[in-house]
Amino acid sequence: MRPAIVAVAILSAYLSGSIPSGLLIGKYGWQIDPREHGSGNIGFTNVWRTIGLPAASLVLIADAGKGAAAVLFAGFLFGGAPTAIQLVSQPRLGDATVVALAALVALLGNNFSVFLRFRGGKGIGIASGIILALEPAIAAALFLIWLTVVVLTRYVSLASLIIAVLFPLLMYYFQPDNPAYIVFALTAAALVFVRHRANLVRLMNGTELKVGRGEPGSDL
Repeated sequence: MRPAIVAVAILSAYLSGSIPSGLLIGKYGWQIDPREHGSGNIGFTNVWRTIGLPAASLVLIADAGKGAAAVLFAGFLFGGAPTAIQLVSQPRLGDATVVALAALVALLGNNFSVFLRFRGGKGIGIASGIILALEPAIAAALFLIWLTVVVLTRYVSLASLIIAVLFPLLMYYFQPDNPAYIVFALTAAALVFVRHRANLVRLMNGTELKVGRGEPGSDL
């Protein structure tokens, strides 16, 4: 494993994750800076509240896309284009460590973007793309659970926290022989709770706002 290739994988993952999708789509697609409205977050939920669902859908697709791209590019560097997806889903131990590290760095880039003075989103959007690239079955299961919780409760934050708890458990089930991916899942879940700590307090106090009310609350 050549250090230069590892460095390229990690740096490209961070830069990919750092792309402020919500800001770019809001400002150049709708001439609205989401940081100046609602909760000030550039994620899916605040863009939905302040700009609308079409813009928010583009943000979610872009965030998921940059996460998947970071992971698949790391696989590409080690396995080549024809085997990149296979390498990500069934990697060798050393390669798995680099792929998992690239996934984590991409998530950190989203949450602490170099283009936004190390501020950013809460990581759910980009995590969906990362998980889709790592293990599609987990991504499908978590999405269905997230959607069900949002529909039943209208709390995006609650849905996000629930899938954060389930993610490491599902990763252990689907990738029991891949400690790098399991460690990534645990770390990503912890980051979700850190980024949603204010939402968690509001949920416990009964003051968290529900999606669809046009007010600041939890953001992806």
